[in-house]
Amino acid sequence: MQAAGGWVRLIGLAWPLLPAHWRARVSPLTASAVMSIGLPLVERALGGRTGPDPVTAPQVDLWRYAGTWYEVARLPTPFEGPCAGQPQAHYTLRADGSLDVENRCRDAQGLWRSASGSARVVPGSAGAKLRVSLWPAAWRWLPLAWADYWILHVDDHYSEALVGDRHRHTLWLLSRRPTLPEARLQHLRQLALQQGYAAERLQFAADTP
Repeated sequence: MQAAGGWVRLIGLAWPLLPAHWRARVSPLTASAVMSIGLPLVERALGGRTGPDPVTAPQVDLWRYAGTWYEVARLPTPFEGPCAGQPQAHYTLRADGSLDVENRCRDAQGLWRSASGSARVVPGSAGAKLRVSLWPAAWRWLPLAWADYWILHVDDHYSEALVGDRHRHTLWLLSRRPTLPEARLQHLRQLALQQGYAAERLQFAADTP
């Protein structure tokens, strides 16, 4: 399956070679989301999965979870976005129980870049397992347009959260504020290690130029 994964990565490398009028239809942050979330999904589908699933939070109140979160740390992904500053994510709960998603950050020129999407709750997960898509709406009928967003931990005050995917390829340490106390960072990192994520590879927002 390694060769198949290699072909998938070639799709990402080919993005800059596509005609400019095609690329102009998709914002840089959206394109990055497609590459960083969608293409690894293909690789996982081709490569299979081993080991037990991570354990999510027993219940998540999405009314309280909605709002703005700051990305304090993350596992690096093969296709990093154009962010030069700290990324933010904003969730708005809809009447039908789904969420509107907006990810944004500043680029190297200091301009805000954003990507909009949608999140839906996995039935029977008590709000702890979501499926998120930042792909353009016209492409969301594709199963591979949706990625796992599993809430592994959220504190009682909904001020910090640990989020990852089912296959342990992606991981985010989130906070309602741009920073977290060192003790809380280490606590979240230890929770991630216990769940089998490669938390020793975390990239912290404070280290982003």
